Amino acid sequence: MVVEKESVRKLEIRRVGIDIKFPENQLKIIKTKFTKELTEYKYKYYKVYWPHVDSIKIYRDYKKSPSI
Repeated sequence: MVVEKESVRKLEIRRVGIDIKFPENQLKIIKTKFTKELTEYKYKYYKVYWPHVDSIKIYRDYKKSPSI
């Protein structure tokens, strides 16, 4: 029996953008609740911004995160 060695590949994500499709009045309510407790580093090694009503941006902070 021959067992093949698994190939390991890393995927590096530098930025994720999420566009949300809801009516604007609902988006404003969601954004207000979400950003009430949102700080730049709420999630370890990631910066989260909600710059527009319908768009969230998530960035990995390479200065503070361990190298991959």
